[in-house]
Amino acid sequence: MRTVQAVGVGCVLLVALAGCGTSSTPSPETVGASSAKAGGGSVVHVVTSAVGPHLVDAWGHSLYFFDADTPGHSNCTGSCLTYWPIDPAPTALPADPVGVTAALGVLTRPDGGHQLTIDGLPGYTYSGDTSPGMTAGQGVNASGGRWWLITPSGSPLTGAASPTATGSGHKY
Repeated sequence: MRTVQAVGVGCVLLVALAGCGTSSTPSPETVGASSAKAGGGSVVHVVTSAVGPHLVDAWGHSLYFFDADTPGHSNCTGSCLTYWPIDPAPTALPADPVGVTAALGVLTRPDGGHQLTIDGLPGYTYSGDTSPGMTAGQGVNASGGRWWLITPSGSPLTGAASPTATGSGHKY
């Protein structure tokens, strides 16, 4: 009986210790949380580029709205998500990101993923923005609509074209 109990306790300890190890690839929530601490406590930040002030994620990648979306609903699915990945929502949303007046929220996608919303609209990054600060997706017409940077007030930045836009006219 003692052998069975010892084996049972040993299994419980192994499972507990396995959960304490470090991961070489942190989840977006983990990266967002650590980046948030380093970046002023937020998963989104305001930056000003050649096209104007807009939001970026915790890694500095520009955030976009898809004009085919409606509040609380994403129309970017399938191959669209290859080019326009969702901005994953963190476990806990910040209360007051510095300079952001838009309301942040969470959309639960059909696949169970959680996407950050800004004033109810889903947020995305762009695969063509290969480094922080790029705005190549601004004004791109793809996947059935146009893609716009997001202003700190939660509006699409529709009046400005990106000086680095290269994807205009692509049909993904």
